[in-house]
Amino acid sequence: MPRPRRAALSIGAITAIDRRTPHGHRGIAGSRMPASTFKLGRSTRREPVSQGPQPCWRQQHVRLLRSHFRNATQGKVTPAPQSAALPSAPVNRQRARHGGPRLEADKLPLAFNEAVNEIKRAHRRSRMKILAFSDVHRDLERCNALVNLADNVDFVIGAGDFGTARRGLKETIRVLSRIQKPFALVPGNSESLEELQNECASFENMHVLHGSAATIKGISIFGIGGGIPVTPFGAWSYDFSEEEAGDLLSACPKGGILVSHSPPNGAVDITSSGKHIGSTAILRAIVEKQPRLCICGHVHSCAGMKTSIDGTLVVNAGPSGMILDYP
Repeated sequence: MPRPRRAALSIGAITAIDRRTPHGHRGIAGSRMPASTFKLGRSTRREPVSQGPQPCWRQQHVRLLRSHFRNATQGKVTPAPQSAALPSAPVNRQRARHGGPRLEADKLPLAFNEAVNEIKRAHRRSRMKILAFSDVHRDLERCNALVNLADNVDFVIGAGDFGTARRGLKETIRVLSRIQKPFALVPGNSESLEELQNECASFENMHVLHGSAATIKGISIFGIGGGIPVTPFGAWSYDFSEEEAGDLLSACPKGGILVSHSPPNGAVDITSSGKHIGSTAILRAIVEKQPRLCICGHVHSCAGMKTSIDGTLVVNAGPSGMILDYP
């Protein structure tokens, strides 16, 4: 009678089966597979099922950052990528199941966080900061506050009404003259062009504009002052009709910054009674010349408000002042 066949076992295989793995399973030494995976007499080790190719998340990070840098160098203003918007690192689930460290999906590697922060810093460095204000009307306390704010910007724009009904202009300009940054001003309806020019003549950093332009830090700034259209305040008010304003605005270059004491019609121009009193000539200039920024004042009830006309940011700056990024 033939003897039954015995399973072929090597001494090494038996020794390996009898040993415990570091993770507490009976199996091949150094393996995480349990002993039941291996059958006597066979060398049939079951391989882990492939999960498919992992996403190349590092390349996704680099691609996104390179795209943002390319847009920034071409002058395109795009928001800096946030950490939450970037693809997450894959989680090593097998390692985590056995007590290993788990990567948190909402946290990026330090190198990429530093790259994102550097993009944000580059944006802040490349964008000029402007302090814009209007309608201080002899309020010297507000003027002192504006002087302090000016230390944090590249240049300053004052959109008229420094005095009140032709009074107090000298005292106001004396305080504002402590601003050491380049300073563009237009007359409001409370002071005339000649009065403002006389008070600012001894300060080289002050540029008084009315139907004229100046270039500051490489940016073209065109200014027009006075009340437009004619206000009901009487003879003391420095006013212009829509036709006169249209003639003055014909010299406005395209792009850059438009500074007007009066707002455009239909934008940041609503009085406390709910009436729009803005200028149609200024509105037409914005549509035709397409400045990147329009700074105005005059209508106190809209101080500090912003809106947009055909891509132009329109700001009623107000007496407290606003720090704006350009472009």
